[in-house]
Amino acid sequence: MPELSFILDDLTAATEFVRSLNRKIVRQRFSASGTWNPDRVVLAVSSGQIVAMADCVISDDGRAANGSLLAHPNSGAYAVTALLHLKQLVSVECWQSTLRVPTPATISISRRYFDETFDQAAWEISNELMRLHGPQHHLQPVPIVASASLLRTYAIPPLHRLDAASRSQLLAAAANPAVAAIRTPAGHVLDSRGLMAVAFELSNLPMQARQHVSRLMLLGTAAAHGHTCDMRLFQKLVRPDAMATFAEGVRLAHASDNQVGGIFTFEPRQRDLVASFLEKVATKSLPSALT
Repeated sequence: MPELSFILDDLTAATEFVRSLNRKIVRQRFSASGTWNPDRVVLAVSSGQIVAMADCVISDDGRAANGSLLAHPNSGAYAVTALLHLKQLVSVECWQSTLRVPTPATISISRRYFDETFDQAAWEISNELMRLHGPQHHLQPVPIVASASLLRTYAIPPLHRLDAASRSQLLAAAANPAVAAIRTPAGHVLDSRGLMAVAFELSNLPMQARQHVSRLMLLGTAAAHGHTCDMRLFQKLVRPDAMATFAEGVRLAHASDNQVGGIFTFEPRQRDLVASFLEKVATKSLPSALT
């Protein structure tokens, strides 16, 4: 790779670079709203030409950055280099990415270089719900890939190295998360969002189905907590059969891996607490439903 130089935070140059790209690439990158207001931008320059860009939007609390990449054809490596330079400039706890039209290349980059990767539509729905109801954990979307960072955080071995019994444990928990949680050998309890992301991978669920499941879970959880959701948005963005597709994928994967043992342990949930939660959901008496 030729030596690169970088241009920092030049929105005029960045806009010109975006306009120079194929329209299909731009549509895959940007949201339908067309708004783009990055906090930081790094442009990668090779042989006097801008060949790639990495940009990010920093969360209000300064803890996370949502980053994106763009590059000329066959210049993806330059975009990754720009991202690595951007990470040196922006100190946050979590790097996030969003994908409108996932491709093998963008999925691979997201899995390796980002902590969390979301469906673009689910991310926009989440932001709107939080704007209306305030930041709440249950209004965060489910990641559509299990990142290398996620596995490191919970001390889970690479998924392709897991034995069938351990895969079976994860899939069993994903199939019935209200009954038990998963505790890793390092003692970490895998949260529901992480468990779903892992289950997506183990069931080899197609990316489009993952996107629809993520949207469905977010809107369903928001409604269960008493938040009003626009049904027209639901009908436009969500395939009703998404959860059935996911459940069938988990069932088939679990059946093929169903063996005794495994490196994980089940952490039984307190049934009284679960019952209490479900009752509050049914009566819309959760704290978030009262505000």
